[in-house]
Amino acid sequence: MVNKQFATEVLVSETNLLGTNAHADAGADTNTILDISAAFSVASVAVGYLVYQVDAVANATVNSITNTTIIETTTLTGAANFSSAEYVLPLVKRYLIEMEGNKYLTIQSKLVSGANTTIYLKIYGTINDGANANSDSNWVDISEDIFGATAGITVTASTSDESLNIIDMPLTFTRYMLKLVVVNSTATAANSAYILIKKSS
Repeated sequence: MVNKQFATEVLVSETNLLGTNAHADAGADTNTILDISAAFSVASVAVGYLVYQVDAVANATVNSITNTTIIETTTLTGAANFSSAEYVLPLVKRYLIEMEGNKYLTIQSKLVSGANTTIYLKIYGTINDGANANSDSNWVDISEDIFGATAGITVTASTSDESLNIIDMPLTFTRYMLKLVVVNSTATAANSAYILIKKSS
């Protein structure tokens, strides 16, 4: 039996990625970002990663997105509260890789991080047809198995990483998801993410 090789596909080609950047409204506190002009969602805000209050170089971890205008965090470190202050949220973007009828996958990635940025690349797998790119629901994190670390491939300030990862076991995942998280502390972005994939059956 001869394996069928598919053409190389550009899955990600992004530059200057930055999460939501705005000023919190009065009424926010040490654990809450209130922004009536925002449209917060799980699909665009990375839960579990740092949000920065830019004015005071303070930060907290995003715990949950309550609704389109409220985010709950851990206690803000380094400032009194989020109220009336500039903030920048951790960005998340998810990319689906359909694997129905395929067994093997090669992922080549090049991540370049700016001076005030950390980039994380994680990978998830699923056999659940309900899994989609809007959240982590119905996905299993396999970053440690494939990338060698639970945090995934991590690129810190002013560095870069170029990796080639091969999934060469005949697995039967319905699809994979690559999850790209960008954490920025100064509301400025100078970064890039370029990812190629190749499938075979």
